[in-house]
Amino acid sequence: TYSTLQYYNFDINDNGTVVHYGTATADYVTDVLTNRAVQFIQGSPPRQPIFLLYTPTAPHGPATPAPADIGLYASFPNWRPTSFNEADVSDKPSWIKALPKITASQMTTADAFHRSQLETLQGLDRGVAAIVAALQQSDRWSNTLIVFLSDNGLMWGEHRLVNRKICAYEECIRVPFWVRAPGLIARTDTSLVANIDLAPTIAAWAGLPAPVGVNGMNLLPLIQNPGTAWRTALLIEHLGSGSTATNSSGVRTSRHLYNEYENGNKELYDLVTDPLQLTNVASKASNAALVASLKVTLNALKLQ
Repeated sequence: TYSTLQYYNFDINDNGTVVHYGTATADYVTDVLTNRAVQFIQGSPPRQPIFLLYTPTAPHGPATPAPADIGLYASFPNWRPTSFNEADVSDKPSWIKALPKITASQMTTADAFHRSQLETLQGLDRGVAAIVAALQQSDRWSNTLIVFLSDNGLMWGEHRLVNRKICAYEECIRVPFWVRAPGLIARTDTSLVANIDLAPTIAAWAGLPAPVGVNGMNLLPLIQNPGTAWRTALLIEHLGSGSTATNSSGVRTSRHLYNEYENGNKELYDLVTDPLQLTNVASKASNAALVASLKVTLNALKLQ
């Protein structure tokens, strides 16, 4: 474990011994963690099963790129989807309505941070490549399961939200989720999967029973057969803000996002016709039956 979200000047607890890393190029945290991961793979007996959790800081703030990557994305276009700095938020919940529009100065800062994140990810990409190479060189590639994902998304100005990760909008709740296993044919799968599926999947790959009390599902049947029966809804919750305006519980289906706030606000988006979630249709009379159905699903998920 390492002590801060800094890219230099950090401590690593190495099996009980605290090791300090400074400001030298060799102390860049992504490279340090990559080197330790590769050493772990190379130092393990070839026939011994291993579990490697590789969790670099990148691209978390302050998003400091490796020296060779600074300026690599200096000319990258500004992120400006239609939802950026949303002009009309009158249909949104109260906490969004209270947000002022993003200023020009804030946009400049956010754009610079976005580019720094992209540059910071280059070191992470190299780290993943190094780990894959180590697995191949140690003859583990043919029986290794790899899962690549993030713990959260991040807002870059959508709906007036900048550098925020806690919300029910797609930019917050959707993350890359890539799985590689031997013998599979590459495909894109739109099934609803989540971080809670990691534990039962890893346990199954290791030939162990799923941990008691885990809500997730074993992904292996779905990975091996896209026709496998699967969940049709996921619970989305944020309950720790201390504010009834932002505390919420929601349900994400293949088509809809329905979210209820503790202060009574509601949101409903049809992600097929409105993928950027510009128009909240929870109050439309024609959606009353849909809202009621999604509320039943939400309440059932909350009991699991």
